[in-house]
Amino acid sequence: MGLNFHFEYFLSLLTAVVALVLFFVHRDRTLSPRILALFFFCISYMVFFYALVRYGDFIHFPHLWRTSVFVGTLNPVLAFIYVRSVLEQRYGFRRSDILLLSIPFLLALTFLDFYLQPAGVKEVVIRQALANKSLYLEENEGLLPPRFSVVIRDFFAIGLVVAQGIMLYRWHKHTRPRLPENPQNRSIFRWLVFLTATIGLTFALTTIQQFFQFFQAEDFYWITSSTVMIAVISALVYLFIRPNILYGLHGWVKPGVADELPVSTETEVKQISRKGIISTTHGEKIQATVDAYFLEKKPFLRQGYTIANMSAEIGVPLHQLSAFINQQYGQSFNEFINGYRVQYVKDVLLKEPDADQFTLEAIGKKAGFNSRSTFISAVKKKTGQTPSAFLHKGEIERE
Repeated sequence: MGLNFHFEYFLSLLTAVVALVLFFVHRDRTLSPRILALFFFCISYMVFFYALVRYGDFIHFPHLWRTSVFVGTLNPVLAFIYVRSVLEQRYGFRRSDILLLSIPFLLALTFLDFYLQPAGVKEVVIRQALANKSLYLEENEGLLPPRFSVVIRDFFAIGLVVAQGIMLYRWHKHTRPRLPENPQNRSIFRWLVFLTATIGLTFALTTIQQFFQFFQAEDFYWITSSTVMIAVISALVYLFIRPNILYGLHGWVKPGVADELPVSTETEVKQISRKGIISTTHGEKIQATVDAYFLEKKPFLRQGYTIANMSAEIGVPLHQLSAFINQQYGQSFNEFINGYRVQYVKDVLLKEPDADQFTLEAIGKKAGFNSRSTFISAVKKKTGQTPSAFLHKGEIERE
């Protein structure tokens, strides 16, 4: 298609891959990581989009022209819902989220007639805009007055970022003291502050770039393109260094004065759970169910045991169960189940008379691990020891 290599295109592809991994590989089906994945996918698209404008390559993709109206508006919405879902420890959307998510669709509909035009018509518009970048912000292809859609999107995005910052401040002041103080919760809060600050800076610089572009035909898109790239790289590095932030806040909020009314009936518990947040009462109920089930059935000994199996067998919806494990243990399902398996090796298998005859692979399979490598990795993560040191310690304790 005649595209020259630019770093933006590579970064866009890399971010898209990260987004797909976050969305599909995170098998626990937790809400916030999937929203974050969609957010990164939108970022990936915008990096690609700005590069097409900056380097004049949009002529190869005429049908993508003005699609940033939808994606660019959806991006701050996803960021806001993501931050709120983490802070509120939600496993489901709010009803008000539907209204927020509808705004990008409504703005995109104002360009519907242009979207349906043939490629030839769009190419004429694109060539004119690429020749004079100030025309790009006119957005004359839509139903709204020139530049009106851009201004709406800017105010909307900045408003959401400000609301995001206020939400973080209030949570830090009123809710954080009622949560367990631990490294994971501190890391997550810092990540949310970093993400919000990065998004705010990006939108601020984008607005400045647009201001200059309104009055000049020169290319100021390097401002937006460079800012977005720096923001994306920083966020990806942060996720790589602190992957535990994907599991959400650890622990339960201690009841305040307004929360001390007892939940006495099953109906009330279900009503609270339907709001998308697991109450302390409902969490205790799930905890008791999980403990009794694991003690009696020991399902973790089955190879290939999944969170879907667990959900079906204990009668807790998958999305609730995933949120509960993340919140209660600060772990993914795999880490949670492997922890039980390693403990079983220590408490049961290593105390068997012929335990010294078992190979690592045999011990792993008896404990429910699919492979030797998975067993070794789980032991190191759980105990901080190599399997040899761990097994040798078990032999000493047995003696």
